[in-house]
Amino acid sequence: MNQELWISTEELSFILGVSSRAVRKAIAKNKYKSRKVYKHYEILIPSLDEDIQQKILDISMKIDKET
Repeated sequence: MNQELWISTEELSFILGVSSRAVRKAIAKNKYKSRKVYKHYEILIPSLDEDIQQKILDISMKIDKET
């Protein structure tokens, strides 16, 4: 099964250490593949740079170990 993985602008801004507005500006410049969900945007994780994808994976693995 090919499942698409998405991350919210708020989550990505936290990981990148930037504001949510900066992430939304990058979306507006087509830096990331995104979709609008109600009033919020989500970013397709595979559209992110590999180092950012790795950070997301590391964080999710850390959370899995804690639960």
